[in-house]
Amino acid sequence: MSEKELAEIDAAASSMEGGGIFSKNAIIVMVVLALLGAFFGFFAAQGQNSRQIEVARIEDAKALQESIDPALATFSEMAETIAGLSPSKVDFEAADSLASRQFVVSGEVLSSNRLLLGRDVIHPLTAYMAESAVLGELLAEHKRLTTVVDKAEIERLLSENEVLEEDLIAVVFDYRHLFTQGGNDAYRPRPGRLVTLKNLERDGEGMLEASMLNSERTQKVEMQSLVPLERGEILKTAGDNALQRYERRVNEIKERAEKLKQRVNPLSESLGALASASEPPLLSL
Repeated sequence: MSEKELAEIDAAASSMEGGGIFSKNAIIVMVVLALLGAFFGFFAAQGQNSRQIEVARIEDAKALQESIDPALATFSEMAETIAGLSPSKVDFEAADSLASRQFVVSGEVLSSNRLLLGRDVIHPLTAYMAESAVLGELLAEHKRLTTVVDKAEIERLLSENEVLEEDLIAVVFDYRHLFTQGGNDAYRPRPGRLVTLKNLERDGEGMLEASMLNSERTQKVEMQSLVPLERGEILKTAGDNALQRYERRVNEIKERAEKLKQRVNPLSESLGALASASEPPLLSL
């Protein structure tokens, strides 16, 4: 206590001598108790405010966990499907179903008071939000292109490729023209035709039955006019076509899904730790 305060106490005590209500010592004790009460009251109020903030953080974490857990569980199921996608094998059903799943976490879950959740929760949460939004857009575009815009072209290319995979492939050329004109300096080979054959068995006339590519028309050809082609030498689909675009989309989706998968555990663990934390005691100084 300062000298001024002691002087005031002495003056009050002196004025009460000889019949005063309180003695000097009693007044000193009362002043000390008042100061101690103010001191502890201040820190008790601060402790109560801190407790209220911590309780609010825990309650917000529980509410947030309840809100986003279904999205995280949905993505875990989707991740298995996406991992099983083949860039070279078109899956119309998967393109449609994946785009309809609800796994994206939007900014609506972050109300202003939830900023109290802290960096350990906010950082993995915003990372998941950003990655899930990108993947969601990719899946929506993949569905639109695969099942609507490019569907007819994809089906046509698949049909053509199916023929190439099942049959023998060869070029039919005019070998007689080669024999008769090949020694001439002005010789130019005649255009050949790409055909498919079921087998190389001759019929009764010694001829083979060949099918025109992309046509139901067939014709008889001689064995000598065939130049067989190795499958590895055949470019099934030239140029930037629907199958190649499908392949690029699937590869990008798989990469994005893998990145998003890395965001799930940090978010679940940090949010779960806060949501399961014990509430602080009622009085914390």
